[in-house]
Amino acid sequence: VESDKTPIQRIGASLGLGLAYAGTQREEVLELLTPVIADPETPIDLFSLASLSLGLVFVGTGKPDIAETIMQGMMEREEKVMEDT
Repeated sequence: VESDKTPIQRIGASLGLGLAYAGTQREEVLELLTPVIADPETPIDLFSLASLSLGLVFVGTGKPDIAETIMQGMMEREEKVMEDT
């Protein structure tokens, strides 16, 4: 999910990781997607699908750090971005 790719490529990569590793609890996926979610400059659609993908990969684990990262990413976004969606 490299930042030098187009937004649609990054969205596809994020969603692909989530679907491919659903339920596996792979830490490598967490390491790849956490920076995407934590970056307030990430477009909201990419943020949303990266968050969904992490949820798919870690479903049922109850890892609080993932939920905290997603919530922090949401709170750091400008209000206008959240209102426009």
